[in-house]
Amino acid sequence: MVYRWFMVGFGWLFLFTAYLSFFAVAPLMRLIIKDLGLTYATASFLSSTPCLVLAVFSLVGGAIIDKLGVRRGVGLAVLLVAVFGLLRGFALNFLMFLTATVGFGVGVTLTLLSVPKLIAVLNLPREKLGSAIGLSFTGITLGVAVAMSLTLGIAELSSIGWRQPLYIYGVFSLFITFLWWSLTKEKTFKPQNVDVEKVKLKTLVSEVIKLKPLWFLAVYLFLLNMAFYGVFTWFPEFLQVKGVSSQTAALMLFMANVGGTVAMLFLPLWSDRIGLRKPILAFSAMLLASGIYLLILTAEPVVWLPVLLVGAFVQTIQLALTIPIEIREIGPTLASSANGFICSIGYIGGFIAPWIVGFFRDLTGSFTLGFLVLTVTTLMMFIPIILLPETGWKKRF
Repeated sequence: MVYRWFMVGFGWLFLFTAYLSFFAVAPLMRLIIKDLGLTYATASFLSSTPCLVLAVFSLVGGAIIDKLGVRRGVGLAVLLVAVFGLLRGFALNFLMFLTATVGFGVGVTLTLLSVPKLIAVLNLPREKLGSAIGLSFTGITLGVAVAMSLTLGIAELSSIGWRQPLYIYGVFSLFITFLWWSLTKEKTFKPQNVDVEKVKLKTLVSEVIKLKPLWFLAVYLFLLNMAFYGVFTWFPEFLQVKGVSSQTAALMLFMANVGGTVAMLFLPLWSDRIGLRKPILAFSAMLLASGIYLLILTAEPVVWLPVLLVGAFVQTIQLALTIPIEIREIGPTLASSANGFICSIGYIGGFIAPWIVGFFRDLTGSFTLGFLVLTVTTLMMFIPIILLPETGWKKRF
């Protein structure tokens, strides 16, 4: 059992380092624009590129993880995060930064898809599966919080500016990669994937896309990512329009991440306790929609409430990626292929939502209409939730 939770800890480290590097670019954007001579449009494209890669590469990436097996798949994922995350710091122009970012996005994609599989093959009691995946996924929110809090300060203290934090985070990722290859053995994970290694990628993909529950989960994740990326991409400017000081806005963002970390851990634990998934998803969707709507209506100090609501209840991706493992036709064997299909559709929402909110901001001079659209799309999450079969241990699919 100790070894199993040791592997859960590895999963946490992989997601932490991936999202630490992922969200390091946003605080550095002003410095990168000045140094590389970019426009705000090209800089915005750079920041959203990993999300686009997630949407484009997830379907094939998930099948690759299933074919490679856990040890090699995870090892490849974290190696790509480390190498290409580090190479961004050596970029001399837009094309070099974009190329490194695409490679980095592939690594993030494989990491996101491999961690649930890593935990699934540990054969934990099924009433602890959601909690274990939820625990590992707190690495995402903490990675984001650390990146947003420390990155700019590191850059400003360094003689080489914005490149320094990217070097530090890249070297840290290389160290985690070294630990993984040094401390794990192929035979520990081999039995779960013997039958999949001989199957063609095309066959793996065709098997998972036939399952209706995965389509419902894909739509759910699409709408969830619209809420997450639509709100938080524009969050600093939205608060500035509200008259919130930059110091208070930074504190709000930090507390939203703290709330997300607590929810990332608590919601799966609650779901495991009651043995059901759908009520937790529905409860979270209701509070998330309420939070986005209240962001429009409230000002300081009341705006703290919707900030915390949105920060906490937008964090249900860990449950969405747990459910496929509990479906009989998928299980641990095809977990990454199934989640790859879900993410291939789901992250399109994360790519287009900031553009939608920005479009209505330009059109109306306000964030109100854009956030109203996100409120409606969040309420639409109830449709796939209702259609989704219950997979919790009290009512198996």
